[in-house]
Amino acid sequence: MSTRILTFLILSLAAGALSEDFKTVNGKEYKDATITRVEPDGIVVKTNSGVTKVYFTELPKDVQEHFH
Repeated sequence: MSTRILTFLILSLAAGALSEDFKTVNGKEYKDATITRVEPDGIVVKTNSGVTKVYFTELPKDVQEHFH
């Protein structure tokens, strides 16, 4: 139950977040990305070019820790 509450809180905060730029560990850059969903295995981001899922394994450790 507490995991669901934590996930809901993260989703609420992420949905209201401003767009930001970040880079994956393999060098892919996301500019003006808005996190629309946090899922157990990654985040869903919306950019000017569309919607993409980025898996936690593709993100730097500090970004992974931010969402766990």
